[in-house]
Amino acid sequence: MKNELFKFGVNNTKLKNTITFSKSSGLTCPGANECKAYAHMNAQGKRSIKRFKDTKFTCYSATLEALYPSLYNLTRHNTSLLNEYIKKDNFNGLVECFNYSINQKINKNINLIRWNQSGDIYTRFELEALKKVCELNQDLTFYFYSKNLILYPTNRSIPENMFITASYGGKYDYLIDRGYFKRFSKVVFSVEEARLLNLPIDTDDTHAYMDKGANGFALLLHGTQERNTESSRALQEIRRNKKLAMV
Repeated sequence: MKNELFKFGVNNTKLKNTITFSKSSGLTCPGANECKAYAHMNAQGKRSIKRFKDTKFTCYSATLEALYPSLYNLTRHNTSLLNEYIKKDNFNGLVECFNYSINQKINKNINLIRWNQSGDIYTRFELEALKKVCELNQDLTFYFYSKNLILYPTNRSIPENMFITASYGGKYDYLIDRGYFKRFSKVVFSVEEARLLNLPIDTDDTHAYMDKGANGFALLLHGTQERNTESSRALQEIRRNKKLAMV
């Protein structure tokens, strides 16, 4: 295959035995609301975070794209390449490119693929292509978080090796409230908030694909938050409590 490939990230200390697929945060997140933000580059090549009026806490992956040029370029590359396949309506080509790109990156130690490390699935075209790729790689587990919940009307067509976590804080939270998604995540501003919601806190993504997260879990606020906001004050308290716990 000589066509341009998608770029996948390698596993890190948090996501072991995993490769990740990322797109542009915010710009590919039509269902986002409370966390919506994106990395913007001006004419001088300087990157900054753009937030919206309903943003309550800043998307972690957007802050990383603004901070690291290599990640910014990777997400733009993947988003641009995906859009080319969508515009050409080349479904089989997209499936082939996804599949080939994955198999060029994996090794015998990789058994997990996190989709949407940044960004979200924003078209049914991509979703159907990903489902096909899952069927072609049944020895791999694919998982992702999504706020664009209107794309998933039923779980009947979801491959057994694909795990979707419905993420609170978006335009379609009511679908979680109505019980359409048993596996969900919610960003909390404190350990106490998670306790009051009776939700376990995930620290390594395992709740996103293992049985322990099947009935919902919390994600503790992290990353970089805008100054003088509720989220920045909550983050300071989280960090202070962590330091106290280490004493």
